[in-house]
Amino acid sequence: MVNAAWNPIAKDVGYIPDIFMCTNFAATLAVASDFYVLQLMALNQLDPQVKAEWAIGEVWGTRFRGNEVSHAIAGVFLDIDGYFEMWLMEPQPERKEDGSVDFRAWKADAVNDQVHFFKL
Repeated sequence: MVNAAWNPIAKDVGYIPDIFMCTNFAATLAVASDFYVLQLMALNQLDPQVKAEWAIGEVWGTRFRGNEVSHAIAGVFLDIDGYFEMWLMEPQPERKEDGSVDFRAWKADAVNDQVHFFKL
């Protein structure tokens, strides 16, 4: 779901200091996801029983994947076998040498990720 809503938008944009930064990427991903939900509703393809995967928001923290950094990324709650898991995603594209882009996502863990708040 996140890939369908975000990759076409973000693959051609980049970080611009003081104009479009990590906070903008994270907040824009949440809005793009809302628009994707609206599109599914309009096409009568939204399953109203599936709610957790739409809980996408802006996450602020000071450590992600073990790297000490004050940063904003995106977060989503997923229902995995009846348990809610928090997954984190770096919405700023990582440009590879071949010109392709990659959006890194991982399951949050208490040792390597220091999340201060999650804003829906």
